[in-house]
Amino acid sequence: MNSDLKLSVRHTKLINDFLTSKQDLKENTKQTYLNTFKRLLFNVFKNNQKRYLLARTQQEIINIVDTLKDFNDDKKDVSYNNKIEYLKIFKYLLQFSNKKFDKVDKQLNIYFGLNEKQRPTKNKEILKDSNINFGELLQFLHKLKGQDYIIYYLLIQYNVRNADLIIEYTDDKQLINSVLSGKEKKNIIYINDGVINYIRTDYKTASKYGIQQHQTKDEDLIKYLQEQTINEGLFKNTKGKAYKINEISNYIKAISNRLHKGANLTQQTVYKILVDYFESENDYKRMKQITKNRGHTMETQSRNYSTTDH
Repeated sequence: MNSDLKLSVRHTKLINDFLTSKQDLKENTKQTYLNTFKRLLFNVFKNNQKRYLLARTQQEIINIVDTLKDFNDDKKDVSYNNKIEYLKIFKYLLQFSNKKFDKVDKQLNIYFGLNEKQRPTKNKEILKDSNINFGELLQFLHKLKGQDYIIYYLLIQYNVRNADLIIEYTDDKQLINSVLSGKEKKNIIYINDGVINYIRTDYKTASKYGIQQHQTKDEDLIKYLQEQTINEGLFKNTKGKAYKINEISNYIKAISNRLHKGANLTQQTVYKILVDYFESENDYKRMKQITKNRGHTMETQSRNYSTTDH
């Protein structure tokens, strides 16, 4: 919605200067910030950008965000997640421009609390909408072939996010050594002595949790991996071009919908199915393992992915 909104000169300079200053951010994160900024501008000014966002008071923007309605249902409030994203980008821009953001910070904390209370219920709704449980997810995997099998195997076994699936299938020893030593930030997969090695150094929390290394002798995975083109991006579209990070999610959904109409699985939904199952089985060992694979804490897992009220 409104990602094509034409920005005024002042707003263009504001967001560009801010994003340029954030050299540690990945390009997809910068694009997300830009899209959120455009949506916020549309909600504040509609198509009239004669006024400047930072000329509005904190309370004015808070009031606008707090009363926003869903784009597809004007009787329904936008989610707390959306409200948080709008106020976060507003806060970042105020902070960047050396302006006060205390009221925005206070409102964000309120939204964080409300969002956390709602999350178990929301997660239950997401799983209900997908209509796929853990057992069906495993059956689903074994109906897949080729790169479709590979991507769902990695999602289920190693609990990865979209960025982790931007992978190069390689036999380049120099690249492998460079990634393993931490000199190169990249996700790679290779076969050595009949064992698949999946190495992740380019993922969301890599700076905190370091290199993630996974090994498997899964025969189907080996077979389908050997069918792929070596020293290229692993997952490709129908035109033979490697998927970009902003395309992976739609690819995951498309696979699920071919086998289960309306499933609309995403990497998050797959992960929530796993969390829900291991929680129901009280399988603490597996819970710890998927937490480690994901690259976050048990607290984060409980807060964001659980269907259980804590």
